[in-house]
Amino acid sequence: MSTLPIKLGKTKIGEDRLRRIDAAKLKVLETEATFQLKLRNHFQSLEEESVEPDLGLAQKAEEAAAQESFKTLYTIAKKKKIRGGCSRRNSLVKDENGRAFSRVEDNLKRWQEFFHSILNRPEPENTAPIPEAT
Repeated sequence: MSTLPIKLGKTKIGEDRLRRIDAAKLKVLETEATFQLKLRNHFQSLEEESVEPDLGLAQKAEEAAAQESFKTLYTIAKKKKIRGGCSRRNSLVKDENGRAFSRVEDNLKRWQEFFHSILNRPEPENTAPIPEAT
């Protein structure tokens, strides 16, 4: 497909420049579509977890996506994260040998062992004398 260069005043836009503009437009459309898909998946996962999302925020997010207002979408996503609505990645937990666990159940079991060992220590042999309060 060959296009003739377009003249805008004294400026000439060539084929290469037009291709780059089309590529940039396509990238913006792909980014928007990806964001809308992630937003839709997020709200679907909330429904599956039977957590009731803030419908006011959800409605505002959908309206902002329809209007292509990325600033509004960003602030809504940030509010959701601050409120704790977004799931956070589990912290890395290691066993006694230094190997990291990959499953949540293993992490919980390791935390249970850790607190059991700390909280169930024998009483110290030498206790410090603590005077009675007067």
